[in-house]
Amino acid sequence: QLENDVDTFAAENTVLDGSGVLTLAGLDSDQFVDLPDGIISTLGRSATIEVWLEWTGAGAPWQRVFDFGSSEAEAGFQGGGVTYLFVTPSNTLNTHLRVAFTNAGPPQERSVNGPTALPFTVPSHVAVVVDGPAATLALYQNGALVEAMPTADTTLARLNDINNWIGRSQFIADEEFQGTIDEVRIYSVARTAAQIA
Repeated sequence: QLENDVDTFAAENTVLDGSGVLTLAGLDSDQFVDLPDGIISTLGRSATIEVWLEWTGAGAPWQRVFDFGSSEAEAGFQGGGVTYLFVTPSNTLNTHLRVAFTNAGPPQERSVNGPTALPFTVPSHVAVVVDGPAATLALYQNGALVEAMPTADTTLARLNDINNWIGRSQFIADEEFQGTIDEVRIYSVARTAAQIA
């Protein structure tokens, strides 16, 4: 659960009410959570990010559950994404849930798509596993593996993660996430399918 420790993170343009749930208004509200710089790039060769959430289904595609990386603008500002590891509940390419990872801009992006958009108005669990030794990027939805995609570069250390955001995109054109975030967990290992299930 998110706790209001300003030394660890900052809730921007919103407040934590003590319920353990973060509600984000989406659209152009500029409501998001800012995590510390380097929180992903220093994890080592592998990482697992798990999120329990509920998406409203409203708003435009390309909202971000999370987006860790950098944009063309200076730290703290959106622009065009340069390095990033993100999850969006729906994209304009096929409308599906999507995880994407790149260390060299959109042309080098590797992605895994869910079978549909993230279900909305119901609780969901999403997990992303970056396995450095296996060179794979995996997406899980509600405890089940969607796909593990081989990728040429899963080097977390090369991620310039100066913008580590929950609910906000590196890309300035994208709306903020609209829904609730119940819990976020970040591990410095590639968790197994059994552990995620």
